[in-house]
Amino acid sequence: MLIIGAARRRQSRPQREERDSQLDRCKANFANIARIDTHAHQLHSAAADLGRQITSGLVPEPLADRLRERAPSLQVTVLTGLFRNI
Repeated sequence: MLIIGAARRRQSRPQREERDSQLDRCKANFANIARIDTHAHQLHSAAADLGRQITSGLVPEPLADRLRERAPSLQVTVLTGLFRNI
């Protein structure tokens, strides 16, 4: 009976290979981390905030240049995350 139980346990939880992706091993700064809708909305809001800061004229030009570079990458992250779930 003990041997059968161990065999059934192995069938229900097959061994993962080391190269398989596992959500519990993902890091938030890696692109392959799973994102949910609230994350997408937060990223979209952050990109919109950057856009407002850039156009406000209150941000020094060197910083505005960096913000201009950052905003599109946030938008791409939002779009790829949304379309990945379709």
